[in-house]
Amino acid sequence: QGRTYGNDVNILRGSSATIYGIFVGSTSSFMRVYNNKVHDINQLSTTSATQGIYVSTTSTLAQIAVFNNFVWNINVPATGTGIVYGIYVLTSNSAIPDTVAFNSVYLAGTTTGNRASHAFRKGSATGPVRVYNNILHNVRTDGTTGIAYAITKTTAATVVTSDNNNLYVGTPDAQHMTGGAGTTNYSTLADWRAGNSSDGLSFSENSPFVSATDLHIQTSVPTQLESGAVSV
Repeated sequence: QGRTYGNDVNILRGSSATIYGIFVGSTSSFMRVYNNKVHDINQLSTTSATQGIYVSTTSTLAQIAVFNNFVWNINVPATGTGIVYGIYVLTSNSAIPDTVAFNSVYLAGTTTGNRASHAFRKGSATGPVRVYNNILHNVRTDGTTGIAYAITKTTAATVVTSDNNNLYVGTPDAQHMTGGAGTTNYSTLADWRAGNSSDGLSFSENSPFVSATDLHIQTSVPTQLESGAVSV
């Protein structure tokens, strides 16, 4: 069993290529990614992607769990089209679902670049992923056509089982969508539920984080997050 845990990851000097806070490549065993803080990931390229936590494995024996991580402050140039991802699970075991749970992702910032941003993204239609008890908070504004998403998947056929999440994009509009599946966007949580038969117990709430750099929840503020989780 492999483990990546307890790390404080930041890339202050920046990169001019696709950049990752934590990268999990091919593995044929159990892999756990937990209790990490991924932040201040600085991208210098205007076209390359920037990813907080990235998981990619095609082994039929692999099982991945990403849980109890904080991801925030992913920085990109003022212009450009390089996509932003908080947590990206590219492929997964076709027999045993991967699990993404109890993570807090906070994407914020404003640029003139027409780039997309995804708090959580499931790539590839192969293999299911369970997405539970996460705070997926994306209030980025990029250009005039860039779209900020809380949760997306590559195609409508991509298997994502999700619930008990906080899916927040501020006030949904043309540039702030709760979800996306392939080329279909879902503006509100109700739209996402209806289109994907998921997140029936999820909600959309501006998370009362302690601060922009501390994604714990303020204990003195009433919130739907309280007692809102489910066993996974």
